[in-house]
Amino acid sequence: MENIMNVIVSLIPVLVFVFALFAVFLYSYFENKRNRERRNTIKNYANTNGLKYVDRIFGFPSDCDFKMAHDGSNQSSQGILIGERNGIKFATFDFSYVTGSGKSRQEHNTTVCLISGDDRQFPDFFIRKENAFLDTLGKLFGGQDINFTEDSEFSKMFVLQGSSEPLVRNYFDSRIRKAFVHHFKNNNVYEAHGDTLAIRTSGYMDLQGRLNFLNSCVGLFNDIKPSSSNFLS
Repeated sequence: MENIMNVIVSLIPVLVFVFALFAVFLYSYFENKRNRERRNTIKNYANTNGLKYVDRIFGFPSDCDFKMAHDGSNQSSQGILIGERNGIKFATFDFSYVTGSGKSRQEHNTTVCLISGDDRQFPDFFIRKENAFLDTLGKLFGGQDINFTEDSEFSKMFVLQGSSEPLVRNYFDSRIRKAFVHHFKNNNVYEAHGDTLAIRTSGYMDLQGRLNFLNSCVGLFNDIKPSSSNFLS
């Protein structure tokens, strides 16, 4: 009897490992199934509303050199919904990437919206929520954050970066700053290159969530469009 108990005890680590592996397999299977069904719903919506649908590509579906497109490795874009409404071109999609390796490996699942219209050019900029502690440390090591002495609310809320600080400062007048404060969501990252605005938020979305996200992004785009087509000239 004692020998049997010893054998059972010795097998416990193996059984725990097998159970954990099986649980991971089940979670992965049902999560992939749920995501396929969600993307099929988005595909059906595209087919019935005159929109283009692309199921999957590797990388980031834009010619613009967005900073967010270089996050991590193994970038993949899925469930890409492409269309145009009232002169505004848009693409919205799942975007995943991997950071770390081994036990620290982590997959990040996000939703991205790309918007452009009437060829008005933005200055290149990147904007996200400010982390008071980490970003203060970052500034000590030369991290960029463009602040406005006349608008402490905006400057405390955001880290703002750009390839040309004078152009970014000129563009981010009171109208633009107020628009970002009004539309801001905690998990969102905003970036502009050329005539295209990119907005990224955390997690994947079902069809209705995706459409709501798209509408909010279009609302922001309309509020922050450069006031003239020759803004950068």
